[in-house]
Amino acid sequence: MQSAAPADGIVISEDTRYLVEGYFELRELGPTEVKGVAEPINVYEVTGTGPLHGHFDLAVRRGLTKFVGRERELQQMHQALELVMSGHGQVVAVVAEAGTGKSRLYHEFKAMLPPGCKVLEAYSASHGKASAWLPVLELLRGYFGIQDVDDAAARREKVRARIIMLDSAFSETLPYLWGLLGIQENPDPLAQMDPPIRRQRTLDAIKRIIVRESLNQPTVVIFEDLHWIDAETQALLDLLADSIAGARLLLLVNYRPEYRHEWSGRAHYLQLRLDPLGDENAAAMLEALLGNGADLDSLKRLVTDLTGGNPFFIEEMVQALFEQGILARNGTVKLVQPAGPERDRKEIAIHTGLGDTAIVMSGYAAAEYEHHLTRREELAQRLGDTTQIFYSLVWRSILAAFRLELNKALDIGWKLLGMADHEHDPNMQLQAHGSLANILWLLGDFTGSLEHAEKGLGLFAHEQQLGPGEEHMRAACQFHACCCTAALGFPDKGLRRVLEFLTWVRERAQLLPMAFALNGVATILAWRGEGTQALKYADAQLALTAEHGFSNWHSFGHIVHGQALALLGRTDEAIAEIKAALDSYEATGAVIPGWDYASLAFAFLAAKQPEEGLRVAAKALEVAAHTGNAADQSELHRLHGELLLMGEPTKVAAGEASFRAAIETSRKQCAKFPELRATISLARLLVKQGQRDEARTMLADIYNWFTEGFDTPDLKDAKALLDELAT
Repeated sequence: MQSAAPADGIVISEDTRYLVEGYFELRELGPTEVKGVAEPINVYEVTGTGPLHGHFDLAVRRGLTKFVGRERELQQMHQALELVMSGHGQVVAVVAEAGTGKSRLYHEFKAMLPPGCKVLEAYSASHGKASAWLPVLELLRGYFGIQDVDDAAARREKVRARIIMLDSAFSETLPYLWGLLGIQENPDPLAQMDPPIRRQRTLDAIKRIIVRESLNQPTVVIFEDLHWIDAETQALLDLLADSIAGARLLLLVNYRPEYRHEWSGRAHYLQLRLDPLGDENAAAMLEALLGNGADLDSLKRLVTDLTGGNPFFIEEMVQALFEQGILARNGTVKLVQPAGPERDRKEIAIHTGLGDTAIVMSGYAAAEYEHHLTRREELAQRLGDTTQIFYSLVWRSILAAFRLELNKALDIGWKLLGMADHEHDPNMQLQAHGSLANILWLLGDFTGSLEHAEKGLGLFAHEQQLGPGEEHMRAACQFHACCCTAALGFPDKGLRRVLEFLTWVRERAQLLPMAFALNGVATILAWRGEGTQALKYADAQLALTAEHGFSNWHSFGHIVHGQALALLGRTDEAIAEIKAALDSYEATGAVIPGWDYASLAFAFLAAKQPEEGLRVAAKALEVAAHTGNAADQSELHRLHGELLLMGEPTKVAAGEASFRAAIETSRKQCAKFPELRATISLARLLVKQGQRDEARTMLADIYNWFTEGFDTPDLKDAKALLDELAT
């Protein structure tokens, strides 16, 4: 669509407009011919940011559902407000997972505030950690009444007038406020000030203004989503938490459980935990959404089970059921139930929609997903519908792969390819090649996985828009193509390719493919030993997957995040995070594959805990022998050898056997990067045994194969060892 965009402009499709409308201001450009798309499509120019901050603002625009199940928390907040009104400042923190109702609780609380209370609000964004002062700037712009259309002079005057009205003695804060807001006069009077001093005085200025405002009227300051805040915003919150005990100031914050702060010991601190809705409250919410028709009772129970009582997920699932035509509203809500084959097709649509939701929210191997798959298969067979049978088999291959039933998954994969080729249907061929790319990757056939990933990607033009299911599988092909490229010995090409994949996905604003891309970037960076960069992309993946409830991808994000922490020496954190992620992943019905175990074994190696690491590596190798899962088998053998020698240095023969098994495995897989690592481990051991010639020969052979990646730690280590052996 680049050709349709104005100079330096951005245009998006109708599908993307649906996802971002309200978050951005858009101008319709009308039907436009786009390369790779047969018919003209509606495109829109992005002209600026919109009024919406997140999912809750969108829910307000749609119309809020009945508020249920939070009466106790609302009462506790009002009790805190009563203390504030009498001059005893309070901090109230609401802790909850994504979608549980943190923002809705604050919305209801604000609606019940007495007249005369001032409210100052700030929101955090998922990219906020990298944007200094972002929520604070929003709060200040709101406080001073600054509009986008105001020029610098108008903004300075608004700040000046408000400060003088508040307290003329505060005029000394103006240079700090103007500097933070980017509207300072020239020359900047603070230009030569030491940055840490300037930062601290800016923080003090903002704190003093907020506390002084509370002398005029009770003030409620709201900061949402602290798990995304930057260091400067955190510093301001710490300062406020220490300063409000004697002020008429209520500081309301909310965050997810992983966020940490130092306020818990304060006498004026209250923490509220929001859990998902119980069955009774979920039922009340669904009755408000769907009515009380008995014919919908089973569907309501299913929605409650699939969403776990998460209010946001309940709303989104109901919205999706209406959009898919599964539910219809004509005075009352009805389940669409035509008779005969048409009824079966409608039921297939229901199970397809609910199954897709179950994959995202519960996992690729979840029992809920299997339930919808089984029913879809039954209906497809009854209809004799080849297309529906094919897509049911795609689901079945995914389920089998995530349960490491790899022989079964592979048989289905080849069957899918035969059916797709027979139909000459590129959408079906993409599904087949994507399924095989995933299965062959798990089996350790990197060459085969890359071949099928490339074939899948070659079916459609790069810029061509596909349906959600096809985009999901195209993202899988991209992911495996990038990872296979790196594993086969091209770490630079693999990294370039996965970064291009990420850029491409960001331009298209596709959420689930974004999870694939971020995980791919973090994974390849971790393989390359670039812990700091890997951590950055893993953080972005965790923010995305937490916000949108991508269950398995959230676990994958924690695993690679933990691997990055281990690379950076933060081993205790790494071990705890990876263990928790493996537990979460296994709880979805999946069987933990070797590459996940390898991350934990590596963390134990970095922590110098060989006994624990050996147990993990041995278990992973046992799983590999039982299931055929071999994607990380070479690395597991290598780690087993390193851990063994760390714990018992005299077990040289056993360590050597592990390293040679690693090399043999990687050679069978043509996996040059794992082969290099295993060869380095063996060469170091051989040097200690006095076998320098064998060490030099074998290491030179694999090192000289490489044509790139010479700035990676592994190739640097190999070169250093070769230089040492040459003397």
